[in-house]
Amino acid sequence: EKTHNITQWVPKELGINRPRTILWYQNKAYVAAWGNANIFELNANGTINRIMFPTVSGPSAMLMDGPDHMLISSDRKNSIYRYGFKNGSVEALIQQDDEHLDASTYVYRLKK
Repeated sequence: EKTHNITQWVPKELGINRPRTILWYQNKAYVAAWGNANIFELNANGTINRIMFPTVSGPSAMLMDGPDHMLISSDRKNSIYRYGFKNGSVEALIQQDDEHLDASTYVYRLKK
């Protein structure tokens, strides 16, 4: 299996500005881009199905959280969100962290 950079899979013609993270769920790819305020849902052919999360500005990292949810970090709001694929729910797990989440590159679920 070959590894590709995100920019090799996401062509510039889609208008996704500086793609940064990609997460596959079932037969769709979710792409966060540094220059856009949204997450783009792409089908397996690489075309955009929909644009998601206009309120999550600066999405930077995505990670599966269980079988049907993903975690999203926002480096502009310094927040962590949890999205449910099946019911479309969005939950803010951390809102407006003042010190540690600026320009976050990764996201993890930490247990107490």
